[in-house]
Amino acid sequence: MAPMESSSENAESKEKVAIKKISKAFEDIVDAKRILREIKLLQHFDHENVITVVDLLPPATVNEFEDVYIISDLMETDLHRIIYSRQPLTDDHIQYFLYQKARRFMKNQPMKPGVPFSKLYPTTNPAAIDLLEKMLVFDPAKRISVGEALEHPYLDSLHNVDDEPEADTVFSFDFEKEELTKTRLQELIFEEICKFHPEAEFVGSAAKKAPTTNTLPSDPKIAQLLSPSNTGSTQQ
Repeated sequence: MAPMESSSENAESKEKVAIKKISKAFEDIVDAKRILREIKLLQHFDHENVITVVDLLPPATVNEFEDVYIISDLMETDLHRIIYSRQPLTDDHIQYFLYQKARRFMKNQPMKPGVPFSKLYPTTNPAAIDLLEKMLVFDPAKRISVGEALEHPYLDSLHNVDDEPEADTVFSFDFEKEELTKTRLQELIFEEICKFHPEAEFVGSAAKKAPTTNTLPSDPKIAQLLSPSNTGSTQQ
């Protein structure tokens, strides 16, 4: 099921937040596993260039635990919209976005063999082509590292060794090794919810939730988003 997205304001901090509702999240085991992976990764990164999960809404009961609500930072736009906008991107734009993506420590997709990038993009800065080719080397042992990419001449004007944080710990994918059933995925995602709501308890056939003041204000858009009958998708 495609997620629904809306925005609201945190009642306590008054900060704008984004709410993603994933309806029938456990209907497909593969999709549920991806949701769990997303939640764990976003919490692990704790990086200014990656959105932060600020809350996960607990279900009323285990039997009703079918939808997942992820509360995160509200961004003005995203890279997808920028790429497909009609506004032309300057070389400075490209440098900036590439630099920010490099700071995320994300893996890159391997380059398909064939036509050189210099022929595909003849007007592109040669330094950008050089960096791209080094980032897309298939063999990870030969591929440029994140640190080396940040020090590349193409990003020289943005490179700041004092403002390029490194991950403190290695992310654990141990949960991927399990034979994950619907029930087990519900338990694992509920464990992530409990990091934000320690008062919630996954006991037997019911998840007990004590009252909390960390709630979002009444908002027509949010009320519609949280409605069990609302199973469509929208982006606002």
